[in-house]
Amino acid sequence: MSYTHNRGYSATESGFAVGVKGSEVAIFSGTTAPTLRFTIGAQASVYGSGAAITAASPVVMGVYGDDGGVTLSSAVLMRSGRFRTLLTYTGGNREQEAVGAIGQIVSVAGTNRHNMAGLMGSYEGSGALTIDGQAPSTDPWVQAGVVGRVGLGSGTTTINSNGRLSALAAMSNTTSFLANNGVYAGLYVGHWGSLQDFSHGIYIESDTTAIGIYVGDTSGNSIQVANTNIASGDSYSGLRVAVANGDTDISNEYGIAAYFDSTLNANTGTDNTGHLYNVGSWINFGSGYTPAAGKIHVPFEGGIYDGGGTLTNARLVFGGQHQAILSGSPASLHAWRLNTATYAVTALIAAASPESVGWVAGAGTAGTQVGYIPIADIVGVGVVYIRVYDSAT
Repeated sequence: MSYTHNRGYSATESGFAVGVKGSEVAIFSGTTAPTLRFTIGAQASVYGSGAAITAASPVVMGVYGDDGGVTLSSAVLMRSGRFRTLLTYTGGNREQEAVGAIGQIVSVAGTNRHNMAGLMGSYEGSGALTIDGQAPSTDPWVQAGVVGRVGLGSGTTTINSNGRLSALAAMSNTTSFLANNGVYAGLYVGHWGSLQDFSHGIYIESDTTAIGIYVGDTSGNSIQVANTNIASGDSYSGLRVAVANGDTDISNEYGIAAYFDSTLNANTGTDNTGHLYNVGSWINFGSGYTPAAGKIHVPFEGGIYDGGGTLTNARLVFGGQHQAILSGSPASLHAWRLNTATYAVTALIAAASPESVGWVAGAGTAGTQVGYIPIADIVGVGVVYIRVYDSAT
């Protein structure tokens, strides 16, 4: 096999210099499969080991292609470069690491600034560009700076319990920071300059994943965020949502930190036979867990904190607002439902102080009874009431 050197002569030997110390082109041919090795510079972490990069010559190797101004069919995969690694060994486990291509940045001390990446994929538009697409069920057309694609064909693929197969993977080998007051993320979504125009930070097709977001080791939910072990400190949580209205006028009804809205449509069965909870929260006590005396355990906690606002005209409800806006008449309607199985509650309300329940000392029953309020509909007992008077005396 011959190779024409850029100086104008042909060479059949392997390993000749192309102008940089430590660089070579090695071509081997014979009875075995031909092998080509092309190296520019040496792999080291010292100055002068690689091809010099300067402001006048910032690219070591450039490959530029274009479509020639002609129409290409959808069967054409157009690319300016391709690196394909074929794995053919089937005599046992494949133990080696394998990639199609590696992009690396090796930083030797110093302080890094500006944009740097091991591999950069950029999608740039020019002129009046239109991004077209079709439904994922058909075969989505995705245009992106980087596309991670897994193709398994029609063969059977097994993923064992500790196996990981991913179109994109971010893995960290950073064990410590001198200080971290910035962002260290597996996925960072930001903006260029002053523009902030992504329609979605992360978009997941609803019918393509069993779990949309997964953190932890539990399973079975569409969107799941759970920590195996919570960190120590005064404030921690498996999931925290913290927002501020900024300068937005709160002129409507908002679920400002979180809003959950479910719509129930007709099902294909004969009846909806199960209970339904729009939002659920449970505390499960393990067999070895012993709560400290007097400490509160509650599945829901909420309240109002005054940081110095003007509350003169405010109507505050710190317990919760519950509404039933109905167009039909249900079999029964209640503000709460209590179920403690066979254990009798000490009292319906645990009050931290007399003021918490509006307690007035010395009140009697001298007032006139003006009515009653149905306080509970007890299974096996029926509805029970409390009397209401027109005076606190």
